[in-house]
Amino acid sequence: MIAEEEVKGAGKLWLKSLRPPKANATDRHVQAWRWAVAITTGVNTLALAAHVALACGLISPVYAGFAHATDVEQIQHERKVERQTDLEQKILEIREKQCASTGQVKALHAGTLQKMLVEYQKLSGAPYPMPSCEDFQ
Repeated sequence: MIAEEEVKGAGKLWLKSLRPPKANATDRHVQAWRWAVAITTGVNTLALAAHVALACGLISPVYAGFAHATDVEQIQHERKVERQTDLEQKILEIREKQCASTGQVKALHAGTLQKMLVEYQKLSGAPYPMPSCEDFQ
């Protein structure tokens, strides 16, 4: 088994080989430096490509990835349905309060209700079927 000191020593040696050669370096030393830089660049490129492939689930038998686009779409759809249901409930509550109130309070509820109806239509793509005040009696 490789000792920890040997690994550290090899790492230090590799880092040393990445230092640019001095101006009076031999051709052999310059060529060795070029190879060290090329190999390091290649290894980094392969590591990045492997990371992206794993993260995106492109190598699914090995690793499923962080999140598939379908998972994200499903979560977005669930959140949209939750928000739409929440809005429907709040619209009914505000409408009931609006029908039971008078004067400025009724106008205040109408403004709030209008904002919620606009948001509902943006979310669902259809207008909300507003119940009449008689439906609450």
